[in-house]
Amino acid sequence: MEPDKEFQAEVMNQVIIRLGEMEKQHAQVPDYTIQFDMIKEQLTEFVERYAKDNQELIAAIGKLNIAYPAGQISKVLSEVRLILIEVRNRLSVTVTHQLSPKTKLAVVLSVIKYLVTVIAIGLCAHFWTRNSELDAYEIKYRMLKQVIPKPVNWVDSIYMMNPSQAETTTKELEGNPNAVPVKSKHKKSKRK
Repeated sequence: MEPDKEFQAEVMNQVIIRLGEMEKQHAQVPDYTIQFDMIKEQLTEFVERYAKDNQELIAAIGKLNIAYPAGQISKVLSEVRLILIEVRNRLSVTVTHQLSPKTKLAVVLSVIKYLVTVIAIGLCAHFWTRNSELDAYEIKYRMLKQVIPKPVNWVDSIYMMNPSQAETTTKELEGNPNAVPVKSKHKKSKRK
């Protein structure tokens, strides 16, 4: 025989042996008759007690006068309403609404969260508009650098050397449109 067939035959023999052993075993089911009898007795006692209570209720309902006239019922209801109104008038109840310390804390924290959110949104909007302006200035600067590179390079050199002098020069030029910009006194660094 081939090795696979031998293996399969061995497996089949083991399965047959184990099935035979399982058939010889008998399942032992415990006897619950004592517990079932106890439950049956308890249910019987409950049903008998319930039936007795139920008969007492039926007798009590039978004693009630169901044929009560409608006029008397409305008279009794109006008397009950008058009594309730009188009780309400004599026992004046004032309702005051107060916040507990926990509730006050929750309200304060909610207001703080709201304010932080509003401030954050406002800052985001401000920074977004400022960023848009800076993007526009950058594009304008790059366009000027392409069209007139020498003046732009002069402005860059002044700013890089001394930003405060660049600010002073800008204010002078803005104050007097006929003013001629002063050449930088700093030596230009030679870049290779």
